[in-house]
Amino acid sequence: MHSDRKLDDYELIECIDDGLSLFGQSIKYTVYWRLVILHDVPRGGILENPEAFVRCLEDLFSQGAKSIESAICTKIKQRFSLPELESESLSQVIHYARKLVCLT
Repeated sequence: MHSDRKLDDYELIECIDDGLSLFGQSIKYTVYWRLVILHDVPRGGILENPEAFVRCLEDLFSQGAKSIESAICTKIKQRFSLPELESESLSQVIHYARKLVCLT
């Protein structure tokens, strides 16, 4: 089960990468750089602390962060066949996907 979790975590990170890439490679690299340097969260740490990732997006893009969050949520929901959630926050979608994967 542990190795399955790692694979699913990798797929979640891939969804985040894909969502960020929609806005350009420089955006993706800038977000990850700021996340590591200014928020002390490694790329893989996004899944344990999605709130820090969202704060990083908001710091960089203000209101534009919502568009990036939405794009990433869409990628995750498509990849993991998630239903529409009451809240569409990235943090909640990540938590829900990880929880659902643990149950299957």
